[in-house]
Amino acid sequence: MAFDGQYFNLDVPRFLCDMIGTSVEWTMPGWDGGHRTELVLADVRKDEVLTWYKETPETINEIHSKVGYGKNYEALRASAAKVGQKFYNLQTFCDTRFAQAERKVYKNFILNYLASVTHFQEIAQNGKDEQRAYAGKFLSEMYKLVFVVTVLGLADLHAKVKEVSLFQQTVNTLPWEVTEKEAQFAHSFDVVYTKQLDFKDRDSVNEPLSPTDFPMLCAHQQEIETHGTFMGVALKTAPVHGRNFRKAFRSVCTTRLAKWCDLVLEHVIDRFLNSEVHAWCAVMAGCFDLRFLFQLPCKLPDEKAGQRYLSQEALIKETFVHWNGPAPQHSDGLLKAALDHHFKGKKWHFTTTDSRANLNVVSDVVDRLMSVESKFSFME
Repeated sequence: MAFDGQYFNLDVPRFLCDMIGTSVEWTMPGWDGGHRTELVLADVRKDEVLTWYKETPETINEIHSKVGYGKNYEALRASAAKVGQKFYNLQTFCDTRFAQAERKVYKNFILNYLASVTHFQEIAQNGKDEQRAYAGKFLSEMYKLVFVVTVLGLADLHAKVKEVSLFQQTVNTLPWEVTEKEAQFAHSFDVVYTKQLDFKDRDSVNEPLSPTDFPMLCAHQQEIETHGTFMGVALKTAPVHGRNFRKAFRSVCTTRLAKWCDLVLEHVIDRFLNSEVHAWCAVMAGCFDLRFLFQLPCKLPDEKAGQRYLSQEALIKETFVHWNGPAPQHSDGLLKAALDHHFKGKKWHFTTTDSRANLNVVSDVVDRLMSVESKFSFME
């Protein structure tokens, strides 16, 4: 069973067990991983140091509120056709949605950037006083190099968060698989993304960002650093950087995006590591790879292990079978052999009177699972 934090705060698992007449020792309530990942982003958004992380999607929401419907929406689509770009659906940020929704806010905003600038430029020239006022306000923000690079970086970084979030929500994913994915996620933020974005600490500041890790930043890095433009639109830098667009670009990466990664990592550890091993991990952090530390909670003996329906030995055996045995959707041959063994070679046959068994309907989840290649094709 998987719940959000409020379920545990209200002791719902125990009440649920009472209702269905079972003992809490025979259940395995867990705090849903996807929900905890969203809480990590919420924690980062509340941080007073990174106010820009809260303000950036709010700015995009405000811009989209003026072109999200009616004639302005039609005019924006016309602007996209005018500049020869495909138009992407406008997305608005909502803090109750999963990471993939937030990532799409930044991604689609970037993909519609030139159309949006063209649209607001026309309004600033030909619109009424009120229209010219908000168009000028939006253009002023969209011309800022720091704003553009921030949105590009958030689009790339949220793609990483989206990946782990979707994995946590995948049907038939077992706990240790999720833990391993979360460990890889934390390790990447620790030794890959932060070190690339922090140009002050890099061995060679002339090395470009990895297009694999940062596809949207890399696609526009050269144009921004060399010409000070984005999709042909001239960008403005802070006075401290003057016309040094290269310095301005890398300053945003270092002071904003790298710090965002650091804070995400900090809250990931806080949200996903058991509190009882925090101190031990802090002591050992200098001795072991972060991926090892991150997996400690699932490897250390559970103080409540005696209350669970799986003994440590049974859990190890189940893990071994999962990692080395056939997947359930590819286990027909194994099941047949087990039944033959159970009935000592006698003929066996099962029937059902449930009408649902006659429906030849397969869900998307089953289709996806069946498309996964079997590791033991000889068992099918």
